[in-house]
Amino acid sequence: MAWTHDQMAARAAKELQDGFYVNLG
Repeated sequence: MAWTHDQMAARAAKELQDGFYVNLG
């Protein structure tokens, strides 16, 4: 998938809110 910077930033922000970053370690 080709995402724009804004799309990746929005996705990352949502994942951070869901605690996704913790899962990545």
